Amino acid sequence: MSFLQKLIHSKKEAPPTEEEILQQIIAGQDYSVLPEFPYYPRAYEDGTIHPAEHAVCACCGKEVPCLYGGHFHFLEHARGQQFQEVCPWCIASGAAARKFHGVFCKVKDISDVPEETQALIRERTPCFDGWKEEQWLSHCGDMMEYLGTAGYEELIACGSAEFLDALTALAEEEVSWDGGKAESVLKRLDGDGSPRAYAFRCRQCGIITGYYDYKP
Repeated sequence: MSFLQKLIHSKKEAPPTEEEILQQIIAGQDYSVLPEFPYYPRAYEDGTIHPAEHAVCACCGKEVPCLYGGHFHFLEHARGQQFQEVCPWCIASGAAARKFHGVFCKVKDISDVPEETQALIRERTPCFDGWKEEQWLSHCGDMMEYLGTAGYEELIACGSAEFLDALTALAEEEVSWDGGKAESVLKRLDGDGSPRAYAFRCRQCGIITGYYDYKP
């Protein structure tokens, strides 16, 4: 094969560009049905993905019935950019994370959870609205299903000893410096206010647990 033939052949086999990959992903999206988010099934119900009339997705450019405009964390090289509202199809396919060069939720390196599962949370699952930087919990070698926010009444009503124990431990650490009572912290929990708890359920064993934080 001559040098010219090799050059032509190499051009034919050139890898697709980032934009070409993005457009291929978008072309494969099925807009006839809303995508499901197995680790955040209530994303449509709780307003994380909200209805939007005549809205256009900033990723695929299509007119869509609902959008997400919540948390998004840019990777180091993309900081300074502005995240715009995107449709659930572009979240579920990974197109939005690829286009804006970032992740929806930061997931700490968890040794017993497969990397592809962690990536599913980071890049293809909308993030819940936390007061501070969100934490997505894991259990039984899997990421947990996010259920929603909880106040003190919901905490007691769900009947999860693990959830109560986890929040009590956090509260005890918080009040340890002033001799306060952990129960007084828990009784202030407000699912719509601050402090509020975030509930998760294990997809393997069904245990419910979580954490709480305050409005900055």
